[in-house]
Amino acid sequence: MGSFADVLKELGNAVMCSYEIANLSTEEKEIFNWAMKTVNEVEGVLNETSNISVNIVDFGDENLLGLWEFNSSDATYKISIARKGFADRFDLLSTLIHEVAHIYGADGSKPHVAAIERIWREVYRNLAKPKSAVNYREVQVSACA
Repeated sequence: MGSFADVLKELGNAVMCSYEIANLSTEEKEIFNWAMKTVNEVEGVLNETSNISVNIVDFGDENLLGLWEFNSSDATYKISIARKGFADRFDLLSTLIHEVAHIYGADGSKPHVAAIERIWREVYRNLAKPKSAVNYREVQVSACA
């Protein structure tokens, strides 16, 4: 048995309630699907064939928005996302990006932080793409004459 602080942390991380997608409101489903699609366009890991599952939950700690777990026995990952985070699509997207970045490292490690930055950069590029046929990444900038 761990220390009192360890027990409190474990209780805070505990899932108090799980939700099926079918039980979400229409708006929550739309926000969830948008966030999943947005991250998947960059990382390609949130689909039916991946070893990552995403669950919608209420945590014991009301400040916890997401949790990443790795099961070494079958090499699967589980992301748990707090339902209350669905109130704002960008809060949900931020939490999902943070949790997916754990593929690359533990909380706050250099690989984890670098992955968060890279994923956000690519998400922004995708969201900010101009609607014209010009590929903005290939625009040539002339030097001063």
